[in-house]
Amino acid sequence: LLKWGPIGVYGALVVLYSIPMAWRAPSGPALVMMDSVEISSNVAGPVTEVLVSAGSRVDAGDALFRIDPKPFQAAVDTISAQLSLARQRLEQTQKLASTGAGAAANVQQFDAEVRQLEAQLESATWNLEQCEVRAPSKGLVNDVHLRPGFRVAAGQAVIPFIEDTSSYIAVQIQQNHMRNVEV
Repeated sequence: LLKWGPIGVYGALVVLYSIPMAWRAPSGPALVMMDSVEISSNVAGPVTEVLVSAGSRVDAGDALFRIDPKPFQAAVDTISAQLSLARQRLEQTQKLASTGAGAAANVQQFDAEVRQLEAQLESATWNLEQCEVRAPSKGLVNDVHLRPGFRVAAGQAVIPFIEDTSSYIAVQIQQNHMRNVEV
């Protein structure tokens, strides 16, 4: 070995160490992957405020953008007024029916109307709450092309979002090296 000189010794060492490492040490390109989701609104309307920018880190529940709540608030107010009137009518018909001056059918009709309006009010209130779109989990806002005045449709993807909650490593390893891979 010494008669080969330093270059020969270095070459022999490289061969002696690299051959076993090629058999024992699996390697390949590796990537840390994270789940990406598209943020969308549950209601349609014009955007009034965008609270994040590209690259923003957010926690679960942080507001991302807001939709104009005026039409949804008007629906809640209208149904609330109708419900109040229907409850008064129900109370009046119950009193009349208990004294024998009113029909039981009227009580049932107003009772059904009250239950229907309560369900509509619940739906309208939910729509009003959906005017503020929030982050589903901790993560990173990837890109934002949304601006105040833009109109969004219900279910339309508007902001790509990368979740921090789950990540995994993707590695490309040759098949003959897989025998050396352990958890």
